[in-house]
Parts: sequence; C-alpha cells; structure tokens
Amino acid sequence: MLYGAELTWDGKKTHAQQYQLAINRMARSTLGAIPSTPLGALINESALTPAEHLLDYVQARFAQRVLAAPKGSGTEDILRRRGTALTERLRTATHLGEGDDATT
Repeated sequence: MLYGAELTWDGKKTHAQQYQLAINRMARSTLGAIPSTPLGALINESALTPAEHLLDYVQARFAQRVLAAPKGSGTEDILRRRGTALTERLRTATHLGEGDDATT
C-alpha cells in the first residue's frame, strides 16, 4: 500500500483520504466491524496509525536515509528528478530549514 509513498506524498488532504479509506477497510476487516462503526473507535481498537501521520513518518524516514547516504550513491539524482517540491517537503519532514548548519 505504501510503495513509493515517500516520493509521491505531497501533503495534500485528497491523497491522505485515499490512504485513510484503505486503512479504514483494513481496520474493519481485522475487527469484523460493520461499516457504520464510528471511525474514532475503529482506529483506536485496531491500533492503526492515521494515514497522514503514517505518510509523514514514511517520508521523514526516507529523508533521513537520503541525508545519511554517502555522496555519489544516486540519491541526489532522485531528488533532482523529483524537483524542488519534494526537497522542500523533505526539509519540512525532517525539521531542517533556514539557519540550520546541517543544510549548508
């Protein structure tokens, strides 16, 4: 379900809603709940992470791997191909930003 999410997640609510629907289906099938079960109770009982938090976590983990990769490993090419939007999103996910010595 999350294959490639670290590159495609852009923080938009519409994408998170699609992932959340899949998580809700998994929770219902795991618990044997009916479709009218309140979502709060469903998520709490199934102990599944909400989609937006899960996607942010996956992307932050990817950013940490990119930052830890040795020079010349190809990660620079991935970021260059995906453009500045992904780079900015990764900076946000890892709390790197303006004035941070690690980015210079």
